[in-house]
Amino acid sequence: MSDDVNRANVTVDLRNVHGKTFTDKVEITFYNQRAHTLSQRFDVEFKGSPEVLPNVPAFPFGLAEVFIKPTRYRYKSIFINVVGGGDNLIREDFFVDPDAARPTLMDFQDLPAKSYGSQLLRILDAAKIDETKWNNLNQRNRATILNLSRKMVKETTLDGKALITQVNGIDKTWLDMDHRERIFSPVQSGVLDSLRKFPAKYNDVSGALHHFPNNWKPVAEHNSFKTKDKAGNIQLTFATDAGGKNYFADIDLDDHQGIKHAADYLKHKITGKETDPYDIHEILIYFQGLDPEYRLI
Repeated sequence: MSDDVNRANVTVDLRNVHGKTFTDKVEITFYNQRAHTLSQRFDVEFKGSPEVLPNVPAFPFGLAEVFIKPTRYRYKSIFINVVGGGDNLIREDFFVDPDAARPTLMDFQDLPAKSYGSQLLRILDAAKIDETKWNNLNQRNRATILNLSRKMVKETTLDGKALITQVNGIDKTWLDMDHRERIFSPVQSGVLDSLRKFPAKYNDVSGALHHFPNNWKPVAEHNSFKTKDKAGNIQLTFATDAGGKNYFADIDLDDHQGIKHAADYLKHKITGKETDPYDIHEILIYFQGLDPEYRLI
């Protein structure tokens, strides 16, 4: 039967979060839904432009599940119904696989050139995180800080002030791999009240599962607020000292619901107990057009 079926070419365009065809080695398998003997595997080296896969079974044997396995990007699967005598196109967007990432532009010497660099350096100086301490941080902790910095430039309180200008440092106590998805920071006293008065931008959510280092105590009620992005939303959960005059915030990006939205939308397989900062990097660029200004590939 394999000699009797209609066949057609399929153009494949695999893109990164910047919308550009990536460079990578990819295994592409067409698992034919009508006749398993018509299934095919292609090993393709993408070099920044689309590739054409020849002689793929077409209608009425054109329905196939396509498994796309790049080397450095997340795996995904899709369905295609290949037609004969027509254009067949697979155009898909991919996140970098965190386990294959090779981060660059996140050393201390790279910070001044970033659009948020002056504010981040102010925060690090207040936290007494110098060049040596920064470069000794795990790269995922650095990625989280860079992701948050870029997001906090965009997001404001009700008075129009960028969140990043109201962050006064970073507590180093939990700046480790067990808390790689968040930072804990002293913040200006008016931030909490301003978010409470800004329901058009921030949802009032539960902060019950958030814990704080040292002697900081969670604010009693209405203490946690999250932007309304479908993915890549920032959440701030507040605590105070014993006197109730100084404020401290647990600041993180995204939650499992947002990651699930991204995974469903892109057909990626994204799992894990905690959100990976490298996924957040990709989400910010892809869904919000916010570039944290470091690279993963």
